[in-house]
Amino acid sequence: MQMHALKPTFKTAFIHSLPILSGFVILGTAYGIYMRSLGFDIYYPMILSLIIFAGSVEFIAASFLIGAFNPLYAFFITLMVSARQIFYAISMLEKYHQAGKKKFYLISATVDESFALIHAHYDSLDKHIDKPWYMLFNLNSI
Repeated sequence: MQMHALKPTFKTAFIHSLPILSGFVILGTAYGIYMRSLGFDIYYPMILSLIIFAGSVEFIAASFLIGAFNPLYAFFITLMVSARQIFYAISMLEKYHQAGKKKFYLISATVDESFALIHAHYDSLDKHIDKPWYMLFNLNSI
């Protein structure tokens, strides 16, 4: 696909994700304040936000950092909190099947917000919108 053909797809995905992005700004601010109230410097929430994919696990990680750390407990609690994403991916397999090589990333990167956006807008997208790229842009914009 030509680069100029991706512009309307990216623009559409970005516009659809703006409400979620604005919510993330508020949630990120709250997370930063929470981490600061626990006594952590500003770089802790920034680093955790970069390395932890599931946002709700970031809040759980804060309690792991202030108490005794049990790696097995951390693994299982993260698995339980993030397991719902498996069901999102399963319900989207038909849509992801059309994505070619992007399919494996889409399956592994589906989160609550991207699932909602893709599920809500997928069938009503204009014909000039590349659906696999739209799904990928939605995952990467949030």
